[in-house]
Amino acid sequence: MFTAKSGKPHTIGEKLILPAVEEVLKTVLHKPASDIIKRIPLSNNTVERRIDEMSSDIVSSLCNYLQTTHFSIQLDEHMFVLL
Repeated sequence: MFTAKSGKPHTIGEKLILPAVEEVLKTVLHKPASDIIKRIPLSNNTVERRIDEMSSDIVSSLCNYLQTTHFSIQLDEHMFVLL
């Protein structure tokens, strides 16, 4: 989600975030963290798929909201209808 919000390319996760997380884990755990890092799915396809799923959910939620909401229109005498 942070990758999507940043507006940066999806590959930033693999190129910047994973190496930074690996360095933090090495510092905190005092041992190689490569097995943990390998299990974090940050490939371009994974990130893109998650962004698509989130946007699809937003569109679906908005459509559902608009279909179940009542609207009213207020007109006054200055309203002209052109045919």
